[in-house]
Amino acid sequence: MPSPIHLTCSTPLPAQWEPFTLDRYTGDTDPDEHLKVYITHVALYTSQDAVFCKAFPTTLKGPALEWFTTLPPYSIDNFDVLSHMFSTHFAGSRPHQTTTISLLGIRQEPNEPLRAFIDCFSKAALRTPHLNHEMIL
Repeated sequence: MPSPIHLTCSTPLPAQWEPFTLDRYTGDTDPDEHLKVYITHVALYTSQDAVFCKAFPTTLKGPALEWFTTLPPYSIDNFDVLSHMFSTHFAGSRPHQTTTISLLGIRQEPNEPLRAFIDCFSKAALRTPHLNHEMIL
């Protein structure tokens, strides 16, 4: 079966290459986070686009691997194309984006200890991009 990757498959992995320790992606978590972890790992060893493309399918399993293997032959010319296709296809698995305003909806339950409420609020605040610090206070 022809590969969807339209790059030479004979590109060797770098000599010092270490196996991935990241969880293999199945399609039910944030695809952008998976890409960030993947890129960070591969960038330790190389900047070759062909290696980025060649190693990426080894980080997939289940529905995500099925998606990759059903891509049309020679449909991927570089890692930018592959990462965009991957991120777009699994966009529905991205977590709900919180906003500073949505933090106002977090309430302390009647019997909830203050420490538990603060932990819950802090975790939500960490997931909030462009956090308005005055509003949090």
